[in-house]
Amino acid sequence: RSAIASAILRRRPRLTVFEAAAAGDLPRVRALVDREGSAANAVSPDGYSPLGLAAFFKRRDVVAYLLERGADPRAASRQGGFTPLHSAVATDAGPSDDDIVRLLLASGADPNARSASGGTPLHTVAFTGDRAGVDALLAHGADASIENAKGETAADVARQRGNAEIATILATRRSRDHPR
Repeated sequence: RSAIASAILRRRPRLTVFEAAAAGDLPRVRALVDREGSAANAVSPDGYSPLGLAAFFKRRDVVAYLLERGADPRAASRQGGFTPLHSAVATDAGPSDDDIVRLLLASGADPNARSASGGTPLHTVAFTGDRAGVDALLAHGADASIENAKGETAADVARQRGNAEIATILATRRSRDHPR
């Protein structure tokens, strides 16, 4: 990842706030947000916020800075309805970063935010098998009984993926919090 980011930075020194956030170029993000404060909550042409991009690419310093500057931890992307918390626990760009998850939650991110497909961040960590992510989300009020658009709880998703320990934790939590 850092080699790709370095190559981008060499080719295009005038990055947008979105590119700088994704690349982890904190000095550039600072300069752009200092110049125009609304840049912290801007939306890219493809529908993502700088905070969502920084969270997805696990750019902890950029996430912290954007939150300090008022970036909305609940803002959903235009495509897919993903919040920065969904992005932080997604593993497409690397393992989940517990510090970013905690920063977002401490800043008011909704642990039960639903994407366009009805999935919550808890569904994502159940899918990836991220036990620390499960623990952090549950500790901040994630609801294990929420079903996605397919009618699956996070425990169902964990079970389907072979994440038995997580499935058990989530099923137990669901039974305790929402007895039938």
